[in-house]
Amino acid sequence: GWTDASHEVNLPGGRVDLAIAAVRGGWSLNGFRIDPAGPPPPVTRPALATMQAEAYSYMSGIQTGATSDVGGGLVVGWIDPGDWLSYVDSPIVIPATGTYEIRYRVSSAGAGGSLRLEEAGGSVVYGSIAFPGTGGWERWTTVSHRVVLPAGARRFGIAATAAGWNLNWFEIHRVD
Repeated sequence: GWTDASHEVNLPGGRVDLAIAAVRGGWSLNGFRIDPAGPPPPVTRPALATMQAEAYSYMSGIQTGATSDVGGGLVVGWIDPGDWLSYVDSPIVIPATGTYEIRYRVSSAGAGGSLRLEEAGGSVVYGSIAFPGTGGWERWTTVSHRVVLPAGARRFGIAATAAGWNLNWFEIHRVD
């Protein structure tokens, strides 16, 4: 008589070479399969919008500088707690109320930083994110968090809640 046996393992992404080793004998193997555990991860669509950090309408306390990050251009830096960026003149249309992933391209030579995504002017806070240092002002990484956004034309703002980081751009992705 045959029976099914199962157990969970953590496998890295990409190609994996597997082997089966018998710890004790006295059994036969007819086959095996690998199924993902838990629900599948949500799918993100291409970016609804990408906003270059230096394309702000108004700001307080920051400066811009050149970057060697992919795409070049300018970045926002010299960020201290209480500094802010407003993109009031560049509304982004959110097609439907729902969950969105916001991605930020950041760097930090120090301990990292944190920010708040807001409606421009700070009247509504959509979410916040803290991120670790990247090891240098030109060592870039992309961090993200999920927020619920209402449908309609949104005029975003970013408020710094910790110092010592640079921002190159942010993107908005719909999460299915």
